[in-house]
Amino acid sequence: MSTTAPDNRLTEYNPVTPTFEFAAGFPIFSDEDISVTVDGLERYDFSVSATYENGVSTNAKVVFSSGVTGLVFVIGARSPRRSNRFKDGAPLPTRDQNLALDVIQGEVQEARRDIGRAVKVGFGDGEQSLPSPEAGKYLGWGGRGCAHEPSRRRSRGSQCGKLCGGGAGGGQRRVRFQ
Repeated sequence: MSTTAPDNRLTEYNPVTPTFEFAAGFPIFSDEDISVTVDGLERYDFSVSATYENGVSTNAKVVFSSGVTGLVFVIGARSPRRSNRFKDGAPLPTRDQNLALDVIQGEVQEARRDIGRAVKVGFGDGEQSLPSPEAGKYLGWGGRGCAHEPSRRRSRGSQCGKLCGGGAGGGQRRVRFQ
């Protein structure tokens, strides 16, 4: 019996010498199911090497033509889609059912991962707006509930005053996180 283990479908590497191959570490169902970021920037200059058995690869890896260093994330990025259709009254082999359910589970795990990373507001609260950092950057949150732009090294310094208009809140609406 095969089951799909709990997984956020995200594998992190931090090579200090140029590295060409990075294992996905999670099952994929198509070469297009993977995206990669290096130091926070999405990369497209890689190929996927994988062996598929019954529609699933458990040994997928991304391969770069030139070595990369820095913070690398291999990310499950399957676009939700249906790739099978069962016919009424036709035989339905167990392997086909298992593949369909594994694909759905992979998509749900990726959605759960992304939902967990999302900004949340309380039920009944209105829509929130957040200050926008530079393209390709992320917002962090300081102890006062104020947005700041964290550095890659996660220094103690913050740009809280700059992004929130100079003080605690600085006219910005506070967002409660759960």
